[in-house]
Amino acid sequence: MEVLVKLHYVLRTHAPGGDYKKPFAITLVDGAVLREVLTCLGLLDDRKYLLFVGTERSTPDRLLIDGDFVTILPPVIGG
Repeated sequence: MEVLVKLHYVLRTHAPGGDYKKPFAITLVDGAVLREVLTCLGLLDDRKYLLFVGTERSTPDRLLIDGDFVTILPPVIGG
């Protein structure tokens, strides 16, 4: 299956091919969860990312389906 991914702010450096201005596709096995997108992009660490599937806030355990649109934002720290 294929999902579209949009990265924001400092996470843009993880976009394949360096073209961070457009969403990009990632191919996953059927039954994949959002955590697998993070793994593909090298984003699995101790930080808590803001994750959305479509317009719904999600957790890394969220089951994905073909055609989902995933948005990943970095942790936000106020000042």
